[in-house]
Formats: sequence, structure tokens, C-alpha cells
Amino acid sequence: MKRRVTTCLLAACLAGAFAAQTAATPKCPGDCNNDGIVGFVDLVTLLRDWDRTDPCVSDIDGSGRVDSTDFTILLSKWGPCT
Repeated sequence: MKRRVTTCLLAACLAGAFAAQTAATPKCPGDCNNDGIVGFVDLVTLLRDWDRTDPCVSDIDGSGRVDSTDFTILLSKWGPCT
């Protein structure tokens, strides 16, 4: 029984991690966490992902790299998504 519970918990954790990685496309450019507001959390996410070249929500312009262009877009969209 203990092994089954552990396996189920592990599967739930993996499913949650996968869901986080494959989150829906943001409603507006710069809204990395998809909460309807471009704000501090989105800025922190972008800075965490800085210079990444693998697909991620922080690559706002779709260039293949998280860079200053993405930062500029995020700042220009700051506030509630419209």
C-alpha cells in the first residue's frame, strides 16, 4: 500500500510539473504567469529565464532567446491585460 501511495504522489508531481511547462499561451504579451496582469511576477520570470534558448513563455517575441527585446515588450505591456 505504501508503495502505491508513493507512486501516486510521484505521478501527481510529475503531472503538475508537466502542466506548468506546457501552460496555455498567455492572454497578452508579457503575461508569463497568465493571471491577466503584466507585473512583478512576470518580470521575475523573465529575469529568471534570461538568455534561455529553449521554448518558454518568457520569449515574448518568439525569437528563440529571452533577451532585451522581450524585456522591452514586457515593460511596454505593464499593467492589466486589455
